[in-house]
Amino acid sequence: MIAASVEETKKAIEAMPEGGQKKALLRQVAAVKGERVLAATLIAGLNDIPKHTAEKVFADASAIIERDIQRVLDLLEDITKEPQKGPAGFARIGLLFLVVNEAITALLLGQRSLLNQSYSHIRAIHEHLDLVALFTQFPEFANDWLKNEPGSTAWYRLRPSKVRKKLGKPKDDPLYGLLSSLGVHGSFEALRLFISKSLEKEGARPALNVWLGGCPREDQVIWTHLHLMLALQLALVTIYQNFPDRIDKTEAAGIFLAAHADLRKYLGGPLREMLKAAGVDLGALDKYIEGQNELAAAMEKAIKEHKA
Repeated sequence: MIAASVEETKKAIEAMPEGGQKKALLRQVAAVKGERVLAATLIAGLNDIPKHTAEKVFADASAIIERDIQRVLDLLEDITKEPQKGPAGFARIGLLFLVVNEAITALLLGQRSLLNQSYSHIRAIHEHLDLVALFTQFPEFANDWLKNEPGSTAWYRLRPSKVRKKLGKPKDDPLYGLLSSLGVHGSFEALRLFISKSLEKEGARPALNVWLGGCPREDQVIWTHLHLMLALQLALVTIYQNFPDRIDKTEAAGIFLAAHADLRKYLGGPLREMLKAAGVDLGALDKYIEGQNELAAAMEKAIKEHKA
């Protein structure tokens, strides 16, 4: 009876003259029928951990990321025991703390399938780490960073592409470009993660469905986790390279190797199984894992020789 009453109310409202009052009443009816998109529901959804995160491929990834963040925090504690000197010293440490915040945020957003937003924070990690390296090599640029107001000359000099150029890296970084495209740039590639086509009947024009509050495609969600793992590996390398006087280099190398071993185990285990089940050609992944195993063996050999 309630449903019938709602439908009768809707018909009466639809017979009203067009205008704002009619639109407002129809929205209220849609809310009663559960057909209105509610901001409160979308926001409340952020408090829930999606069920897919309990699956091994996601649970293992989250556990590795948590360990990697802890590894960064442990090294951060070592390098902050002594006072920082000058703008460059302050900037480098501050940026590493931002890296931790970005990583935590990227993980939480990725777990909730908010892919574009997660990629944006992962991209920020790469930007911060490049600045850490820049201020190590060229401490004078930290003065620009302190007065880095949008539109200023200092702001222009510290744009990500300019920083990469100063570091001797290619101006156009494919990885950075990918993270930008899937993250902050509002590209078609970013939107594609949240749309699907449906055909109500043969010969009809297809309709586009847009998902709000997260992408339901688990095959896409997992890549935010992998990109975050790789970004945190880079953070460990950046600390090792730029703070040699504030860390035990042998211990720091061991910390990186432990993180690297986690990554290799994940690539060859849960991720490989997920891709295999999806029918993906594993040739490129297996070749990458082989290369990473060789890199790890070379690093372990170098550490042993250094200890000797």
